[in-house]
Amino acid sequence: MSEAVGPVGFQVLGTTVPKDAESTPIPEGWIEKQREGINTTMPEVTDEEQARGYVTFSKNYLEMVYPSTCPTRVEVSDILEISSAPDAFEISTLSVRALRDLENVQVTASDLTSEFLAIDAENIEVRSVRCMPNRIWAKNEYIVTPTLLELRDQLNIAKDTTQRFWITVYVPPETPAGDYNGSITIRPQNGTTQTLAIRLSVVPVRLRTPPVRQGMYANLVILQRDMPNMKALPEDQLHRQLLDMKVHGMDTIFISFGPTLTSTKDATGIHFDMSPIKPFASLCQQVGITHVIWNFWTDEFIPKYNPHNEAFGTMVKAFVDDWRARGWPKLIASAGDEADANGTLEKCMKAFKEIRHAVPDIEIFTTVVFPENSEVFEPLADIRGFSSYADETITVNTQNAKRNCWMYSGTSDYGRNGIGDRMYRGIWAAKLELEGVLDWTYWRPSLDYEQPFNDLVDNGSVRPNFSCWVFPTGTGPLPTTGWESMREGIEDLKYIYTLQQLIKERREANGTDDKLAAEAEAVLQKLFDEVDTSVRPRKPDGSMDNSKFTISIARDKLTPAFFIDLRDILAEHIMKLQ
Repeated sequence: MSEAVGPVGFQVLGTTVPKDAESTPIPEGWIEKQREGINTTMPEVTDEEQARGYVTFSKNYLEMVYPSTCPTRVEVSDILEISSAPDAFEISTLSVRALRDLENVQVTASDLTSEFLAIDAENIEVRSVRCMPNRIWAKNEYIVTPTLLELRDQLNIAKDTTQRFWITVYVPPETPAGDYNGSITIRPQNGTTQTLAIRLSVVPVRLRTPPVRQGMYANLVILQRDMPNMKALPEDQLHRQLLDMKVHGMDTIFISFGPTLTSTKDATGIHFDMSPIKPFASLCQQVGITHVIWNFWTDEFIPKYNPHNEAFGTMVKAFVDDWRARGWPKLIASAGDEADANGTLEKCMKAFKEIRHAVPDIEIFTTVVFPENSEVFEPLADIRGFSSYADETITVNTQNAKRNCWMYSGTSDYGRNGIGDRMYRGIWAAKLELEGVLDWTYWRPSLDYEQPFNDLVDNGSVRPNFSCWVFPTGTGPLPTTGWESMREGIEDLKYIYTLQQLIKERREANGTDDKLAAEAEAVLQKLFDEVDTSVRPRKPDGSMDNSKFTISIARDKLTPAFFIDLRDILAEHIMKLQ
């Protein structure tokens, strides 16, 4: 079994799914469906390809490749090309279409070299994409879908099926600009070896980090059916997960489940035993997680840990005081969830009022399902976290109220649609001027904690079991394709922010009519205009049509080519203004 090496972003990841999760039990009567629009027709195969036993091809990583996917002739290539700024991870993919059963296939990468410097092969990781049955919402149907990225020494590829390989290149911070060349070698035990060229173009761009909180809902517990007695995750697993979030650009965590706590009362007040939280909070400090949002009663946090029958606000203050006394990351308070849409608004506002009275200086976060409800949490909520129904109205309304504008969910595809994940974390966040971006959830099965790798849990629910971007294993977290796309979106946001700052600085130095600044601003606006943030449509009766998320409507209007152009255009204008 391979072990992850190289940069921390590779070292923290797991290798493969557990043995007992390598196949998914299909419930009786469930039907497999095929994704529409897949090319399943092979081009005419050359004599060389036939003798080799396979055809290699490459698609942009945002295009899905299924076991039944066939290449077009134009996609068959012997070179992979990547462009990157220094101190960044970039993605390429190659796929192998087997013309006969292939055994023990290995795919390896060489160093990348230029005239003066080499990027060691340890900075290149090759993972294989595991396709798994993914349930179709509310139906006893499923599609075998690209889901997880595994690190394997070798694998078999059955005849007339396609196996995708996911190549991640890390460009170290001080890497000089220029072209770096290397190779990817495909070596089946019972076939001919093929070597593809890989070319990395390092652009002379120094990206700046925008002041936008990027984060995830996450757990710091072992999920189990005995919810009142949850135990903290082992420290090594916590460390790997927090590092994984950090190297993917995250600095904020929303705790959706915390470990069971106890509290005592004496002459000095109420005190929580914070030892179950200490490993998590200390590791957050260590890896650079700067903000933690804690929900105080979604899971009856205070009632469960309040044997003293004290007021809600008194217990919140005791917890906050104990947290702050340890110098842990900045704590943000929340209570309830989606109260504008589920009938709990009065209860939620009462909780916010007590928190504000007990801890006047703490920021209060709330979730808002519908943009038209943005004002119902006034005057108590400092941070408005909007749902996937968010549109362009949230920006001006929240800014006028002098509140912070966040979102707490994107397209909710749980790692299975990279376009939406990348758009949300990057250009969508920039266009709506978001100050924070979250997603539910880093990892958590929806239905059965004991079957985290089975999406087809047949327990009467309409929901799939997968509702996460990462799957934990004993060797570390296994990423989904969408989790990697999120990091690309956060990188897009850095490009956008860098260009915006350079435009501002150029005008401060040369005047508001500076030509290069005007050109860059026009190009940026044109990119923004391609992202549809308009209000969701209405039904014939005039009511809002909630059948599809606003952000999902925008996602469906974009293609992988948009994101290729986005990076190229932004890099070009950054270099002009630097």
